[in-house]
Amino acid sequence: MGTKFLSGCAAALLAAAIFAAATPASAQSKRAFCVDYADEAVAMQRKNIELSCGFRDLRWHEWWDGHYGWCMDWVSEDKVEDEQDLRRVRMNRCMADRGYDRRDRYEDRRSERRY
Repeated sequence: MGTKFLSGCAAALLAAAIFAAATPASAQSKRAFCVDYADEAVAMQRKNIELSCGFRDLRWHEWWDGHYGWCMDWVSEDKVEDEQDLRRVRMNRCMADRGYDRRDRYEDRRSERRY
């Protein structure tokens, strides 16, 4: 039984390695990028609720799969980053209005943009 188990584990590891090798690095990095995007979007919605910021349009919800799916279907990475930065700008304004220190606010990676 021990030998069969080890053979099965080896086969599973080999299959996983083949799948990982067959998946382009760009697809893997896109998935990681979109996981980060969805995580931040949900965290900001929770902060929106906690601080009573009042944001209610389509970008403000806690449905992680919705954020992730939208990101995976993006037209360009810039479009996703624009959406992310717009959310950051609005949340930073809300946090500033509630007396949060600048160090506690979200990093605006595209501060040169105007919304």
